Amino acid sequence: MRIGVSTAGSRGDFEPYVALTQGLIDAGHEVVFAAPRDARGLVAGTDAEFVEMDLEVREVLRSEEGRRWLAAGNVEAYLAGIAKMLSEARHTIGAAVLAAAEGADVLVTGVNTEDYALAVSQSRGTPVVLGHLTPWLMTDEFPQPLTPQAVPDGVPAEQYHLQTHQVAEDVYWQGKKDDINEFRASLGLPPAPGAALTWTVDLGLPTLQAFSEQVVPRPHDWAPQNTVTGFWRLPHAVRERVGRRSSPAGWPTGSRTARRRCSSASAACRCWIRRSWST
Repeated sequence: MRIGVSTAGSRGDFEPYVALTQGLIDAGHEVVFAAPRDARGLVAGTDAEFVEMDLEVREVLRSEEGRRWLAAGNVEAYLAGIAKMLSEARHTIGAAVLAAAEGADVLVTGVNTEDYALAVSQSRGTPVVLGHLTPWLMTDEFPQPLTPQAVPDGVPAEQYHLQTHQVAEDVYWQGKKDDINEFRASLGLPPAPGAALTWTVDLGLPTLQAFSEQVVPRPHDWAPQNTVTGFWRLPHAVRERVGRRSSPAGWPTGSRTARRRCSSASAACRCWIRRSWST
């Protein structure tokens, strides 16, 4: 099977996908990996083909503007900053996702490229699987990870939790909808009614939730196709090939999640293929 993997972000965002990629390769699959320039060195430790986005996230985060929106301390500024960076890189992201999808049997996408991957999936009829390093899917059990966690007085917890997921996704979508709809138009698709994350439930898309249920117990309101796999840890052999230890650092979407009792990427791969694409 040929699998196209795409993600965007700093090391904490792309390293788990490199781990998944190695698990897929070990299981006998061919992988094309599309990501920012930052990921090239780590991907070189695998046998995956690398498609480089003309984007270096580390440079953006170290810039004065990047430090400002990272330090703002509120979800609106944080998501607006990410959206601005991704918007400026929209053409290279779209081109890289298309290249990774060429001849692919399945697409696997990180949260920052999922709208592009969903568009390619709908245009070409290629199945798509969404990967989440943090529990982004809406639930009434806990707030969206980037929002205030304390429930305001007088507000039912379940109601507040759902609202935080919706508000965060609305803010994120407002920052990228024009770019995504421009990309969709280039593929002959109508405008998207909302972000890919919102569509996930409506379309019944499979997701891989790359964290441990011992850290985040599976919410009762998630559908069966949302598979909690355990964390995707970079194999020692890959770290040795690139000549450095694994030390993720980056956005909270992938970098600051607790890492305990982690499952291997190859186990995640087997779980995904068995449960999502066996028919």
